[in-house]
Amino acid sequence: MYTLLYIAACVVIIMLFTAHPFALAFSEIIFITSVLICIKLAPRNLGILSWRAGIPSFYLLYFFVFPLVTGNIEKISYVSLYIATGGILAFLLGSLMMGSLGKKHIYKFGLLDWKHREKTVFVFFLIGLLAKIWSYFFGYFGLVSSEDASAGGFAGIISALSFFLTIANVIAWNTYFRTGNMIFIATFSTLTMVFVGLVSNSKASILLPFLYIALSSWAVRGKVPLKMIGSGVLFYSFIVLPYTTATRLYTSLAGYEVGKLEQLQFALYYFTSLQWVDNLTAVFLVRDAALSTLDRGLLTYFDSIIEKTGDTINYLNGETILQGIGTMIPRFLYPDKSNMDISHWTALRYGEIASNDTATNVAPTYMGEFYMNFGIFGVLFGMFFVGILAVMVDRYLIGQKKSWTLPILMYMVIWQEGVMGHTLFAFLKELLFLIPVFIIVERILRKSRLSYRPL
Repeated sequence: MYTLLYIAACVVIIMLFTAHPFALAFSEIIFITSVLICIKLAPRNLGILSWRAGIPSFYLLYFFVFPLVTGNIEKISYVSLYIATGGILAFLLGSLMMGSLGKKHIYKFGLLDWKHREKTVFVFFLIGLLAKIWSYFFGYFGLVSSEDASAGGFAGIISALSFFLTIANVIAWNTYFRTGNMIFIATFSTLTMVFVGLVSNSKASILLPFLYIALSSWAVRGKVPLKMIGSGVLFYSFIVLPYTTATRLYTSLAGYEVGKLEQLQFALYYFTSLQWVDNLTAVFLVRDAALSTLDRGLLTYFDSIIEKTGDTINYLNGETILQGIGTMIPRFLYPDKSNMDISHWTALRYGEIASNDTATNVAPTYMGEFYMNFGIFGVLFGMFFVGILAVMVDRYLIGQKKSWTLPILMYMVIWQEGVMGHTLFAFLKELLFLIPVFIIVERILRKSRLSYRPL
């Protein structure tokens, strides 16, 4: 695999120098090299399925590969790629330092054998399902506004419980690929998560359970699930994309604010009537738009942040990070805390969205957030911290490829797209609630002599 990467890198180098100006091409090569070094030095027991390789790979995709496809990479300054390279090297330094410190102990909760604990996993599924239903009707996604005191105050806690649906799903698929058990829970939880994604009209939520299946298969069987990936691409192209495009078009053309209940009713009618079959041509209508947004504008936004911060826009001096920390306090303890709209007001500040746009969020990436707060030193110190965190996740939460926690944590690599307040801090708040539950479950399972069978 590494040989193929090096061959591809050599081909890319030749192409870059022939297609791009020397300064930009050289910065691209330095950036690619720094990422490949991180991938090469990733832990052998995890390889590419680790945060130490996954996070640099994320930036390789969104700061080089996808912008190269869309042509957006030619619109940026080479200075931005040099700064991004500095962030990757700081990440590498942090991971190497943390990797050389402390004991090589691996936390084994992810390695627990759930083969004979199907009832426990089913309870997880029920808790997560009920919490998800409550959250959709009364919480953050609600048919009843979450501003209502009786709902909004505890929306965060109940939303955290809905994470048990994801936990049950990945445990069930991990167990199925290892032993052939728990196929019922695996299938039913997947269908439930897809249904939730459909009624909430979220492409990411619809595709997420399939990503978990692919990652679970890859981790347990040791092979890239090419058939699953191909099936996922077809499913996205011919069902998910037309469906979400049509439902969002319906919402925008309604002429009034469409409530969640009406959205739910329309989604159910649209799906059960097979009306989506008639909209397969939507794939071709939105093809060009989908291609142009392949890189999600992350690199061009990062370039804009580099250009404007400290010149036309003042440094935020930690404002987004402090707001993110504030969101960790439960709303029932701090009813007046600010909403998690960091990606919205920062996008307004940098002119990425219209001044009258009250809904759109634009992700600056972690590197972008670090720069808009503290400049280049923010990128260096921030990514150094992320490198330390990556080692801790790989060592203590993932452990090895067959761990059931791997699919969830590898999905979290894409957090780099957002801001810390929306991702890392929100997850830390959930962990304060979930870790005691994990510890109780682990102690219960320890009582069984089958709890720690080799995976």
